[in-house]
Amino acid sequence: GNSIELFGGCTGNDYTLTAASNSIVLNTWQHVALTMDTSSVALNQTIYVNAIEPAYVASGNGTGVLDSDSALSFCIGNRVAADRTFNGLISDVAAWNVQLSLDEILSLSKARIKYFPLQVRPANLLAYYPMNEIQDGGTSNSAGAVRDRVGENHGTPSGSPSFRAEE
Repeated sequence: GNSIELFGGCTGNDYTLTAASNSIVLNTWQHVALTMDTSSVALNQTIYVNAIEPAYVASGNGTGVLDSDSALSFCIGNRVAADRTFNGLISDVAAWNVQLSLDEILSLSKARIKYFPLQVRPANLLAYYPMNEIQDGGTSNSAGAVRDRVGENHGTPSGSPSFRAEE
């Protein structure tokens, strides 16, 4: 229980990385970062919780060729099958097309400043979703859009999530 898992498909064996049980503390704000180098199937995957790498209970590099994810949905807080719902709050999500350094991950985990991810390697930032900026209609975005602050990769909430204003 209370763990993080990073996994994906390959033409041979899939890659996986699973943090030890209780690596996530319930009812406590935490910064989680996942990194991987997709230049090879070895991936060099790392999970960070508050800029610290936890112990792992399972890991495995993929074999063969990485599966293309270009036609797949990008899901936050669940899987496409909607069978692993995250029961908690997510403040924001950001994705870069480079592996961030430990110093960059540490600065992100300590900042707790709205829009701070926009200052970390901005040329490589692919998408940034402040999750308290869900548009519920009557604005420039379509009803229910999860607004991307970097580009036009807006998303659509599903599964009846609840949102609250920043405190």
